[in-house]
Amino acid sequence: MTFGLLRLSAVTIPTITIVLLAAAMVVYVALLICVWRASRLRELQYRPNMLTLKGNSEVAPGDVLRRWVASEYVVSTELNRPLLQRKGLWVGRAVTALYAEGLFLSAAAIATLF
Repeated sequence: MTFGLLRLSAVTIPTITIVLLAAAMVVYVALLICVWRASRLRELQYRPNMLTLKGNSEVAPGDVLRRWVASEYVVSTELNRPLLQRKGLWVGRAVTALYAEGLFLSAAAIATLF
């Protein structure tokens, strides 16, 4: 859209503006890729299994059941850690790309004033 509006202008567009807008477009594509990659990571492990918990709650004493549930939470956390770290990495990259895109677009807007 920005490129289309600039083409309607009768004023010569500075080269730096075109470079900054192109950089913003590249960063926008990177942003889309990062968001897509972050959204693809969905296979979290939920423990304890609810049916197993129900069965164990009917036969295990309270202290044993509490220790088992605590152990299952620890296992769940450890299983999910690499996935959550990867997701966090892609979300962090997406946020950085968003800031970079805003910076390039702002710089391009300022460059058109000179």
